[in-house]
Amino acid sequence: MIKIVFTFILISVSLFFVESNQYANFLPFSSDECSGDPYGIGYSIRLNGCISAISSNLFLTFKNISDENSLMVEQYDGGDCSPNNPTTISEIRLNKNNNTCIVPPYLQEINGTINPPILYTKVVISDTPIFSKDSVVFGQFDGQCISDNLLYSYSFSNGLALIEDNNNNITDTYICPKNRPGLQYCIAGKCITKKIEEKCIGTTDIKISAFCQN
Repeated sequence: MIKIVFTFILISVSLFFVESNQYANFLPFSSDECSGDPYGIGYSIRLNGCISAISSNLFLTFKNISDENSLMVEQYDGGDCSPNNPTTISEIRLNKNNNTCIVPPYLQEINGTINPPILYTKVVISDTPIFSKDSVVFGQFDGQCISDNLLYSYSFSNGLALIEDNNNNITDTYICPKNRPGLQYCIAGKCITKKIEEKCIGTTDIKISAFCQN
């Protein structure tokens, strides 16, 4: 699974972000009330940019019309996020207390590897990215790996087990021993633990990094 995650993160991002670092944060929950502490796979995505890494190309914008807040999600099956050619357009109506709990269909692909699946997410718009507490975070950054430069991220709750192969009882569990990101890979109950590369690396201005969020 670690290889799959970094494959996602290394897929290109079309950089035409506006000068506004607002983020759409998707915090995972198992109930339709989105109460308690988040647990599962979360996402933080900078608005107004083409993200080519989550299920398909996504372009997210936040709009306030007549005091009603909405998150507009344009989805593209391939190529750039051309404003004239979206595959689907979805609108997420956001309540005013920034506490909207939904089932997001475009983020279900990877959540389907969890048993039982984490089906709900709290959508929060913020000026800085929000990561679930006690989680392993994989982020892609525009330059230096600091929160202000984040383009998007995945976060996996500490101890979250993902099913890689149900027939052969193969699971991946993200962990944070000594506050260092790691992956426990198990086959039929026999496990090995791998360290996850933490460095801010990349061959261009786009960098990737992994870290533990307390």
